[in-house]
Amino acid sequence: MLLGRVVETVSGTTKGVANVHVKIPGFSYTITDDKGSFEIAFPPDKDYVTVIVEDSPGKMIAPPSGLVVVPPSGHLEIVLCSQQNKKLLQQVDALDIRIKKLEKEKKLSQRQLMEMHRTLLDTIIHFENTIARMEQAAQETRESHDAEIRAKDAQIKVLRDSITMLVSALSEALEKRFLKQQAYYDQVSADLLEYADRVKDLRDRLMPRRLPNYFKSNGAIAELDRTTNAYNEMRETILRNYKGNILGVRQYWNNPEAAEQLEDTYDYLLKTVHESNVLPVHRKVIDPIQSYAGGQVGRTSAQKDSKNAAEENLPALSAAILELDKKIQRAISALSNNI
Repeated sequence: MLLGRVVETVSGTTKGVANVHVKIPGFSYTITDDKGSFEIAFPPDKDYVTVIVEDSPGKMIAPPSGLVVVPPSGHLEIVLCSQQNKKLLQQVDALDIRIKKLEKEKKLSQRQLMEMHRTLLDTIIHFENTIARMEQAAQETRESHDAEIRAKDAQIKVLRDSITMLVSALSEALEKRFLKQQAYYDQVSADLLEYADRVKDLRDRLMPRRLPNYFKSNGAIAELDRTTNAYNEMRETILRNYKGNILGVRQYWNNPEAAEQLEDTYDYLLKTVHESNVLPVHRKVIDPIQSYAGGQVGRTSAQKDSKNAAEENLPALSAAILELDKKIQRAISALSNNI
């Protein structure tokens, strides 16, 4: 069940709105109580649902377009704005234009756009409420306190002039943060998945049934060398990037567990998969092949050593790869939940 509240900004304060009909079209329906609170069921098989309101005293300005993430995180607040509140509606319209422009650029995810809209709208409402209270106070004392009124009017003008600049600066900062977050996510997921592919390729090249080929064909040895080099290059990429990636996740994700999970994945990759499994396989399986290719040992001895080592060591490597796959998927999933 989704818990929420329908509120409206009136005279500088936010109040719950009773008897508003809240719907998830084609699924569920409810009516707010005297405090504006409601409880409504949502479909668990969808990533997003659209919430609409009926019999409300104003236009719904949040969530944008009524779009809600499923499952929702925390309490849903539906914000209404009266048609008489023209200043707030103007600010909201400008915000909607900004968000739609970013949406068309397709640089940020839907979740990031919704988070940006929520943050900017909260900022706009805070300033508009402050201005409304000051305007009301000025109106109440207009006849007898001219000097105080002029001072309040000047403060109101400064605040109103600052809203547009503040929202613009905050929007740029949020967009920059979300773009950096997206860039780190793309790099982390690409690196981890590519490494997993390369280590699987190497393992598959060293299966006992394929080993005789390396003692018959120089072309097969050349292909093994290319696979080994591709693995080594990908491991070097991991070594170059992993510390910066962990720092980036700590900085741009409000989720310490995601950073810890990523760090654990890198640690497992470098120590358990590479040091404890790939290096022994290289030394015991690949080195005899290369020694034979270089004419340092005979075929029979090298082929026997390589086959015995593969049968002994590849099961452990395969088990480590399987566990690495699970850790990679968990790490990527933890990161994607914020994108």
